Amino acid sequence: TAPANEEDDEAEGTTTVNEGAEEAAAAPTEASLTDVVGEVVRGGDSGPTEDDLRALLPGQEVMPDGLTAGEDVARTQAEVAAAIGGNREAETNLQTWGWSGNVERSFTAADPAALAPDATTDITVSLHGFADEAAAAEALVYFSDVLVGLGYEEVEVGDIGSTNRLLIMPQEDGGTTAALYVQEGPVLYRIGGYSPGGDPTTNVVNVAQAMLGDPGLIILDEPT
Repeated sequence: TAPANEEDDEAEGTTTVNEGAEEAAAAPTEASLTDVVGEVVRGGDSGPTEDDLRALLPGQEVMPDGLTAGEDVARTQAEVAAAIGGNREAETNLQTWGWSGNVERSFTAADPAALAPDATTDITVSLHGFADEAAAAEALVYFSDVLVGLGYEEVEVGDIGSTNRLLIMPQEDGGTTAALYVQEGPVLYRIGGYSPGGDPTTNVVNVAQAMLGDPGLIILDEPT
């Protein structure tokens, strides 16, 4: 299948989560997700920690049917710099922006053949923490420009987070990949999705809306 994150594309004061955030992450609900987001996006001098970011990762209940979570991944600053250019500029930008951590959780179909041809078979959520809101907003443009350089097309998505950018690209295998970047406070969200015969955009946007505390807009039906 086509890649669903920038690492696969080969180009890609102090915040403390309130007590009980880990429990909320393990079994999140619409209310608990909103509470955790409210704690983390306030930002601070050092930016959200890896544990803070992990508490914001979504659970399976906001995913399309048929997708299950794999193991979480956490990348180092050096690994992130390599994914977004692998040069001195990328390294300097991460330092300037006060990059504070990354976590990623992937949801995949155990049996893609059991899903409809136009179903979304992969969704990956990657979160990056930065020193403040302005730094995260600058990072959104820089990170997403990696995909623009690969030929992804920008699509208007409406009001999600403080700033956002939705990029879509057909793949050589006939599938479609969508990548939605959203900045809220000092956190940069990246939700990537892949469908072998349809458009994963609706599901990608729904996951973002659920994570950012707007459950009234969730539509988990597959696009036609």
